[in-house]
Amino acid sequence: MPGLEVEKEVNFEQTSSTIPPNLTISELSTDKEASSAVIEKANDQIIEAINTIEMNFSGDCWIEIMDKNRILEYQLAKAGSSIYVKGVGPFKLIIGNSNRVELFYNGAKISLASTTNVKTNVSCLVLPKGRCSEFTLPN
Repeated sequence: MPGLEVEKEVNFEQTSSTIPPNLTISELSTDKEASSAVIEKANDQIIEAINTIEMNFSGDCWIEIMDKNRILEYQLAKAGSSIYVKGVGPFKLIIGNSNRVELFYNGAKISLASTTNVKTNVSCLVLPKGRCSEFTLPN
């Protein structure tokens, strides 16, 4: 919010123990200072939750990238191209011809060696962590 400033530093760990358990959100929101602090903390968490995936291709590869709700990318990526995706995550990636992909998650290089089927050269992984079998989209 433009022009919104919080002058008092709030320690949320200490504050949460002093708020009565039966206090409703509407009652809490009447205190402008507390509301401003809550809004600022929520905005910080939203900014921190954005993750990035970058893929650079040295050969043709098919890729599928999805989050918990939808498919974000599904395409045949050409040699010499790159893909950049950002979102909240977690992300499931399926990569065909994965030995031709350089993968970065939040700027850190990710090795696909342990997630690649050596017979098919298809990699499946969940970022930041998890197994492909536990990650399914709703019907």
